[in-house]
Amino acid sequence: MNTYSEYKEVKRKQDAIVDVLSDKLNSYPKGAFGMTEESVRMSDEYKALKLQYAKEFKKIQDINSFGMKNFKKEIYKEHEEKRKQRRTA
Repeated sequence: MNTYSEYKEVKRKQDAIVDVLSDKLNSYPKGAFGMTEESVRMSDEYKALKLQYAKEFKKIQDINSFGMKNFKKEIYKEHEEKRKQRRTA
């Protein structure tokens, strides 16, 4: 990632991957208190999906950290432009 646009593209793709995995995790049945049932949490399929989600989420954290170190001005400028658009709308 040498440019801000490359960073944004990598981040967008990684966000999409994590969103899909999150949707899969959230599709498992929930108990009375909104938590995933223990029988589901103990299944190998759920554990593998949860591990994959944790790894992909860590990648997002690393990407965000890289972005803040290398593209801080661009990120803040983009956030400020979005805030201005919301305030005028």
